[in-house]
Amino acid sequence: MKKTKKRVISCVMTAALLVTTIPFPAIAKTSGNLYGDANGDGKIDLLDALAIDKYLAGTTEDNFQSANADVNHDSMVDSKDSMILKKYLAEWDITLEPDILTVSFYDGDRLIDTLQAEKDSPLQEVPSVAKSSKENAVLLGYYTDKECTIPFYADNPVTENMNVYAKYQELEGTEELNLTSFAQMDIASDAAFDIVQISEGTEPENAAVLEVKDGSAPVTISITDEDGDGIYTVKAPDGFREGCSYELTLADGWAFHEKEETIRKVSFSIEMDEVENLRMNDDIIYIKDTDDIDYKVDGKTYPELTSEYLTEDGGTFEYDESSELEEGDILCIYVGTNPTERDSADTAGLLDPAVYVKVTDIEDDTVSFVPLDSEDQDKMYDIPDNFPIHVDAFPEEEEGTVNISNLDRTMYADMMGAEDGTYENALQKINAGDFITLYTSSEEISSEENLYFAEVKDYKEDTGEITYEQVSKQDILDSMNLYTGVDISGSDIITEEQRVELEDTLQQQVEESRFADEAAALLSNMLTEEYLGQDEAKALNISGTFEPSDDIKVRTELITNGEQLHFGSGIQLAVHVDATFEAETEDGKAAIDLSATFVQEVEIHPSVHGSIVTKEVVFIPIPIGVEVSASVDIKNYTAFNLEADLYTIESEDEDLWEKIKSICSDPTEITGLAGLPESLKSGLHTVSDVMAKIEELQDKIDKASDTAEQIEGYKEDVEDLWQVIEETGLTTEEDWKEMGQVLGKTNVASDLLELIDMTDLSGETEISEEYRQSLEELIDKYKETIQKETDWIKIVEKEICSTEVYFYGLVIGVEADFIVRTDMSIAIGSNMEYEVGKRYTFWFKIGLFQPSAGNSSMDLIDEQFAFQFYVMGRLGIKAGVQTKLYVGLGSGKFASVGITAELGPYVKLYGFFVYENDRYRPANSQAWTTKERMEGALYVEFGLYFILGFEANALGNLFEYSYDFMNEEIPILKAGQSRYYYENAYEPEEDEKVILRDDDEDSTNGIAATLPDKLRVLRYIDLNTGIKGQKALDYSKYQMTLSNPAFSLDKETGVVSVDVPEGVRYMECDLTITYLYGKLAFSNYDMSVTIPLVWTNLSTDELNEYYTVSVRAGNDADGYQTIWSKKVLKNEPYDLPSDEEVKDMLGWNDAKYVEEEGYGDISTTGLSLIEDKVYDYKVGYQEYSVTVNDIQNEDGTTRSETYTAKYGETFDFSALEDTGTAQADCYTRFAEVTTDAQITVNGQVQDMNLGQQINAAMAQALSEGVTAEAVYVNDGVNVTYHFTGLDHKDITQLVKKRTVPDFSEAEGIVSDNGLAIKEISPELSRVTGPVVYQVVCGNIIGPDATIKFHANGGSSVSDITKVEGSLIGTLPVPVREGYTFEGWYTDKDSLQNEFTERKMPVGGAEVYAKWIPKNYTITFHVNAGNELAQDEQTKTVTYDQTYGTLPTAEKNGYAFTGWYTAAENGTHITEASQVTMTKDHTLYAHWLELKQISKEVFDFGELENPTYEKGVTHQAEYTFDAGEENIAENEFTIKYMRQGNADYEEGLPVNAGVYNVTISRPADNVYAKFEQTYEAVLKINKAVRTVEANGEVVNSGYTYLTVTSGNIDDLSAKAVLQYTVDDKGTGEAACTNSTKADRIDYLTPEEEYQVYVSVTNDPNYEDVLQALYIESASTMAYPEESWSSHADTSWYNDTDTVFTITTPEQLAGVAVLSSNFSGKTVLLGADMDMTGYEWTPICDFAGTFNGQNHTVSGMVCANNNYSSKGLIGYTRSNAGAYICNVRVEDSCFVGKTNVGGIVGKLQNADMSNCVSAALIANGEYTGGIAGNTVWANISRSISYGRIIAKRTGYCGGVVGYLDSSKAINCANFATVYSRSRNPFVGGISGFSYHNDIIYNCYNVGTIAMEDDGYYGAILGSANEYKKNEGATFDQCYYLNGSAGTHGACGATIGKTAIKSRKTAWFTSPDSTMSNICEDGTEGMNLVDTLNTWSLRVDKAVVWEVKEGESYPTIIGMPESSR
Repeated sequence: MKKTKKRVISCVMTAALLVTTIPFPAIAKTSGNLYGDANGDGKIDLLDALAIDKYLAGTTEDNFQSANADVNHDSMVDSKDSMILKKYLAEWDITLEPDILTVSFYDGDRLIDTLQAEKDSPLQEVPSVAKSSKENAVLLGYYTDKECTIPFYADNPVTENMNVYAKYQELEGTEELNLTSFAQMDIASDAAFDIVQISEGTEPENAAVLEVKDGSAPVTISITDEDGDGIYTVKAPDGFREGCSYELTLADGWAFHEKEETIRKVSFSIEMDEVENLRMNDDIIYIKDTDDIDYKVDGKTYPELTSEYLTEDGGTFEYDESSELEEGDILCIYVGTNPTERDSADTAGLLDPAVYVKVTDIEDDTVSFVPLDSEDQDKMYDIPDNFPIHVDAFPEEEEGTVNISNLDRTMYADMMGAEDGTYENALQKINAGDFITLYTSSEEISSEENLYFAEVKDYKEDTGEITYEQVSKQDILDSMNLYTGVDISGSDIITEEQRVELEDTLQQQVEESRFADEAAALLSNMLTEEYLGQDEAKALNISGTFEPSDDIKVRTELITNGEQLHFGSGIQLAVHVDATFEAETEDGKAAIDLSATFVQEVEIHPSVHGSIVTKEVVFIPIPIGVEVSASVDIKNYTAFNLEADLYTIESEDEDLWEKIKSICSDPTEITGLAGLPESLKSGLHTVSDVMAKIEELQDKIDKASDTAEQIEGYKEDVEDLWQVIEETGLTTEEDWKEMGQVLGKTNVASDLLELIDMTDLSGETEISEEYRQSLEELIDKYKETIQKETDWIKIVEKEICSTEVYFYGLVIGVEADFIVRTDMSIAIGSNMEYEVGKRYTFWFKIGLFQPSAGNSSMDLIDEQFAFQFYVMGRLGIKAGVQTKLYVGLGSGKFASVGITAELGPYVKLYGFFVYENDRYRPANSQAWTTKERMEGALYVEFGLYFILGFEANALGNLFEYSYDFMNEEIPILKAGQSRYYYENAYEPEEDEKVILRDDDEDSTNGIAATLPDKLRVLRYIDLNTGIKGQKALDYSKYQMTLSNPAFSLDKETGVVSVDVPEGVRYMECDLTITYLYGKLAFSNYDMSVTIPLVWTNLSTDELNEYYTVSVRAGNDADGYQTIWSKKVLKNEPYDLPSDEEVKDMLGWNDAKYVEEEGYGDISTTGLSLIEDKVYDYKVGYQEYSVTVNDIQNEDGTTRSETYTAKYGETFDFSALEDTGTAQADCYTRFAEVTTDAQITVNGQVQDMNLGQQINAAMAQALSEGVTAEAVYVNDGVNVTYHFTGLDHKDITQLVKKRTVPDFSEAEGIVSDNGLAIKEISPELSRVTGPVVYQVVCGNIIGPDATIKFHANGGSSVSDITKVEGSLIGTLPVPVREGYTFEGWYTDKDSLQNEFTERKMPVGGAEVYAKWIPKNYTITFHVNAGNELAQDEQTKTVTYDQTYGTLPTAEKNGYAFTGWYTAAENGTHITEASQVTMTKDHTLYAHWLELKQISKEVFDFGELENPTYEKGVTHQAEYTFDAGEENIAENEFTIKYMRQGNADYEEGLPVNAGVYNVTISRPADNVYAKFEQTYEAVLKINKAVRTVEANGEVVNSGYTYLTVTSGNIDDLSAKAVLQYTVDDKGTGEAACTNSTKADRIDYLTPEEEYQVYVSVTNDPNYEDVLQALYIESASTMAYPEESWSSHADTSWYNDTDTVFTITTPEQLAGVAVLSSNFSGKTVLLGADMDMTGYEWTPICDFAGTFNGQNHTVSGMVCANNNYSSKGLIGYTRSNAGAYICNVRVEDSCFVGKTNVGGIVGKLQNADMSNCVSAALIANGEYTGGIAGNTVWANISRSISYGRIIAKRTGYCGGVVGYLDSSKAINCANFATVYSRSRNPFVGGISGFSYHNDIIYNCYNVGTIAMEDDGYYGAILGSANEYKKNEGATFDQCYYLNGSAGTHGACGATIGKTAIKSRKTAWFTSPDSTMSNICEDGTEGMNLVDTLNTWSLRVDKAVVWEVKEGESYPTIIGMPESSR
């Protein structure tokens, strides 16, 4: 079959040579590779097979494709690939498709990455972080289904090509968009809005409310779901009124369809064609103003009359035609065009004044006038009438006549009223332009179809005939319509002269502002501290501060037309501020260029709307008045830019610099401005102006945010401006840039942006320490920046314009001011653009009905804003337009309605680095276009600020009031978070592992361990305050993934459960914690940390036990080499290298290696060690053969033999060295083996050298078959014998070289001739070349002699007998196995005398053979054992001697049984064995596999459950069954370990708990090492403790008892004891012990108690709660004497002002002298124990009492009938006393009123840094620190102890009663309890009376009462009669539940006058606050919160949780020794 295949292959290859250009099908293409296409030509053909062969031969073609050539996909190209490809080309049934599978990772439809794995092998990796990171999202994990429900594990085998899907969680939006409305202007009257219901509540019919915004008539709307799809349509069934404005507001639970749910309102206007039907009254007299007419108003003369000048008293003017006027006439005094002829398109004409007044008097030519009143305004418009006419039949024509006599007088009276509806009035009113309504019968009018409407075209008064023309009802309604807009451009409002004047004024105003000074200070500080830093400033040699080098350059532009206007028309004011600041350096100057630009633009569009007002009587419209309204649309555009450049000026450049500055500021240096366009040259006066303009335009080009056309325009403008600069000869564009480089000019903003990229993380697998350090430095720099105090600076405030529009009797007035304010503490700049519009509408209704007027406002256009912020620090900007708007009727401003409106954008910014936000929504569009980028941290609030106020003049009851007035800021966008988390605080150290221990130390119910909180800690900085901190957030804020499926996590509790396989004692798992709500600072990488978790039940010592596991590759015959080893912790799971990994380590080559069994059938994963272990990976080595021909035999014949060698070895032809012909006529010697085979090396063909090591090229050839020839050379030499003394011809012999010639032939010739050989010369020896021997012959006469040979164990040799004296010749050489023949010796025993005679000695001789034993090399073959040390691998031994010391071999898992002569069987060689082998030989190690002892030899059965007994040991019961094994129980060691402990018990277990057992036995020659751990085999239950009532009191005081715990037997050191007492008389619980061990505090003196004890947390006993411990124990009795009788006053004198008190007697003296200390200070010099006498308080104290942190104890004030109890009874009123730094403990104060731990009544005094730990009772005003305060302050004080109020009154933890006082930075731990009726009880204060402040205080004490009353955790209540002066408590915190169900204040029950109550509760010091008391406290814990606000009050105040305490106290406070 093989021959057939070879023949087929040959045929196919031959054919293939003919068709090499025909490609085979590319069926092998996968993963982008065309497998088989080795030469990369896109085809698979024979050329590819040749390319692979060349590669294997060492010649690689340039285009060789190794990936394609690896057709068997084993990661190497070898002969297998060549053979597979050739079979494929021969059309064998094989394919080239790989057994490689592809795993494709997707994010939805986006391909993230593709990775490959061999089939059934794990992928073992996922895409890199750089590929998987996603902007604004956090990776949660990978899943095998697109719905992301089935997790993907990289350790699972891949069985098919598969897609894997990434699951991301979008980061929570950093922005809050508060846009609540949108606008649609000029829409159709049938417009409709779709709405949907988003939550239950409001019914559809009430889902929307329509508000008319222009005073027009209401419109009815409908809300219907016409097609039942849940989308409701809001519309006006009769249509919205044309030209009107509306606002539609949705109810709660409803939203506009396809819009954000926050948008709840739409403002819209209805389109209307322009119309001007409104008719002015013909009786109005129009007087055109001339230069001759002046107007006198209020004593002032004006050249023209405007509404601005008109006052209530009116005025006068001189008029030549005054005689034509009458008193009461209405005049219109106008300028320009007559108002009746004005065109709305002529804007300039509309701006001319037209004022309506009434004539009051005419005297000669003097006309007196006043403004119009409401009656006069009725006469301004010609309102038509409608007269009802009765006719006999409907007219059939559109025109006709009728008589007024047919007036339906009854109907007319109904229509107009009895007084006005008379026939006589009708005759007077009717005129052309009025309307008539004809009908046949009033009783038959049922609809408009019964009516005929007509307009009066003519009326004849004499006949009453009316000529009419038919009209519709709508024509009547439209008869007075007016709708027109007025386009006002900036040039219409401001003349060129005014513009120049305004620019000058603005420039002066900005120059006079503080902006320059503030900017200098800011930039100097920024440069030296924030931007440069100390190192950089030092490098620049900056020695001074930055000061302005010249005056601040201010350039103002007032633009009224041109392309620079944002809106196309209107007025734009741009203020450019340029300044240079310089600082001296050692070698020049450092300079900063500041450039700031503020732009404000206003566009004004007034419009006028008028219509008739009608009422209907039986379908007849009756005109009753005119409605006139005006709208003013104001669009506002604001932009600002701030930039700074930094550069240095070397000393040699200073002249150039000064010259440049001089030229730049000189207006005469610039000459080419005239040729520029007007819009471009505006505001340009100097070179500096032009350069600033170039930078401004270049900035716009660089940003490329405008349209392509605009950018091209900017470029053209830049070119024009550079041309102007170059004309000055100063510089060129290129030279300027070069000069900037010379000066080191750099843009600080750009530098700051570059700073963001401080670390390129794209290629990093972990974050470097350098990055973390840089990040922390930047955070610190931000902190310094943000905490600087700055003020708002107003830099611009100027009126932009003021104008009035006069049209149809209306005066529309507008005034606009531009205002810019800024507040900065920043490190560089910001850009912002905002566009917004508002419509302000005013209306009047006048006529026959009650007149009215009003105004409203609405959105005009959709918002559009773009914002870029690159800054470190704080920035505030307000830039707006303050607009005054008014609309007047007739007389203008005097009779007007209007508003003052200031609106504009505001920005509040905190943060650092870059934020960009661009938002745009086209008009009437529903889709927002948004782009956002944020690098660094930013908290920004962006919005509009409004200040709206109503302004009107008194017009009687004319006005209706709107509700649009406000003064507020409306946020539009909030981005970022005030608390910025920027990185993980926890970072595992190298080799650090987090050990998990079972929480309940009982594995019988599973293993569950709570993760340490530290793993979740993040670093943060509060952007508002600059405060840094660290916090572990809730688990919900993280994604937590585990790498080991045996570990699982409860993500709500942080408990990790571990499923431990049997026998495993150590397991690892990587926990990856990813913060879900932010990225790593300044990157797109997730903020995550990976933490190695370890579960183990190994002991501490075992955790330091490491063993080595190794892998050896090879085989038993060839040996092994160690290729891999790993140090592994005892019982730590590990995996062996995979087959692929092993091959990689070996550098696998099919030409070298042969696959064998590998690891065999052993498991290679999840292994563990208890001792060192070696694994063998069996591989073979490829053997190659060569057949050698022509090997010569001795007889001259030849033979062939085959030789083999392994890859990397050489062929061993040494056996051929002994071959060759050995015949008398021919001797040959082996020379070499040669072959004709050739190989290619480095592209060169050469003969194969079989003497080299086999390499790839040789292997290829050898695998295909190679023959060789043995080459021999002549090895014979001729020896000639020449005879002397004998006539005989010479004889010649052929002898083998290097042998001694045999002269027996010559000797025979001589003997035959009767002679003997006397001498041969030269002497016979080994010959190497031709030799002629001279043989001397002669007669030798003498006896024969014999040499006898004794072989001495050698082979037998014959004796030699010859004539004495004859030549002996060559002595024979015997042979002896194992020995070397050393010669013949004559001495038999010692063998020292060698026989050297050449001639036969006389008498012959006996000689003895001397033998030397041979040495042989022994090679030790470990036979798969561990490799021996180098010096033990061989040994030299001597034949027939013992082997001596032999090495001991080792093999893991085997016992060494000795060395043998064969790998299997053979002779056992020991140290005593004799060497009998006569050659070098190998000894083989023999092994006996050790037996594994089964775990089952020990059987522990059911869990043992004994109960703890003191001192009693326990052990687990088990059975031992060795079975057939020869092992004994006593050979094993048993150790116990309590679960939860880290060490083994020293003996048998005693204490309660669950125990594991570890049993071990060392290895011996039969059994392997045994070590097994048996889980939970013993559980010792806790015992029940019995506490006897045998306790003892060891000490007592007035308020405390100290007891001994020694009577409680067998207490563990971990046990917690807590004592409580009951009043023995009542059984009422009185108190519990303090943190002092065995002590009970705050008891009542002279009281008998029962003492109870609770024992908890004892590991051996169940908890004992409230066990009676002492039957009776009493506190000290009340003292009988007073300290006043034992006082020492001798230390006092009137002269000193400071007294130091060191004894209790002296302190009593202070009480005696207490009124004498005004202006003096008392210092405590020691602690004071006042036990023994009753304390008399220090009263009327007026000085300073400083305890110097000493303690006063043992005070008792027990008289209930006296007041003012405490260390100090009361302070003197108005004396300003001060008490500080003292603590009171072990004391009792009981009194009638004003009882406190430090002071009874604190009035007009301050107290600070005091601690009270006392019993305070009974008083009406009772407090832990002070009972009562009046005009006093208590700060930094803490109350412990117990406070009991038994009288009706006020009780507080710190102070009982506050009156005009403050409690700041105080805390209460005391129990506050009231037994009185209707009390006021609070954690800080019981009551607040008047103007009190409680700030930054907190309470954890229990607040309770016996009766009904008012109680709260902070304040009990406040004075309800002082509502405007009530309590304020801010930043106060309390333990949840400390006041029961009540909150911070008891006012929830009743009385309250609280002005502010910013409070929050907590559950522990680490818990998150329940409420945000101020910005920046969200998510903070108690300590962080207290520190945040303490720092704002007193920078020295810092809170901390001290060891042993549960809650924070103030650092530096004296500690209570409770």
